[in-house]
Amino acid sequence: MSFPGPTAIALTPTGGRRTKEDHPAILLTPTEHAVGVASRLEAGACMVRHVRRADGSSRHLLDAGA
Repeated sequence: MSFPGPTAIALTPTGGRRTKEDHPAILLTPTEHAVGVASRLEAGACMVRHVRRADGSSRHLLDAGA
């Protein structure tokens, strides 16, 4: 596969509102995110969206520092 120019791969590991009930392997806790995101960054992703709150709740987290 070739691309006409620079390409950025964005990672959205959980979506905005999904829970373990939707899929048992979804990344919700900070530890799950750290491990899951690290492996995907190593595979070439360069951005992460939809970081979850520390309690793993399905509410959106709008903290850019997270």
